[in-house]
Amino acid sequence: MEEYIHSLYLGSSDLLKDDKIESLSALLELDKGIENFKISTDGVYLEYNTYLYSQIQLEEILLKNGFRKKKDRQPGFVRRQIINLAESNKKTYGNQKPDCCK
Repeated sequence: MEEYIHSLYLGSSDLLKDDKIESLSALLELDKGIENFKISTDGVYLEYNTYLYSQIQLEEILLKNGFRKKKDRQPGFVRRQIINLAESNKKTYGNQKPDCCK
């Protein structure tokens, strides 16, 4: 059964206050599909049974109960430039080696 237990960490966009932590804890304790959980002021860590829940379902349950998920960070300026350079090189050269290396 252990191979069907997955873990998930959801960062919170706001710091969770004690009353929100208690309400989320009460909600998660009653659920049989959640094997283990830890709630801190900056997020929620869950271990859940994949037979009963998917990651999307768990996110929806938490969002309905007032949890605000931290948005994924956008890459910075330098990282975007490197990604654009890699994409243009792939379009230009494909999977071929440069002429000097053939």
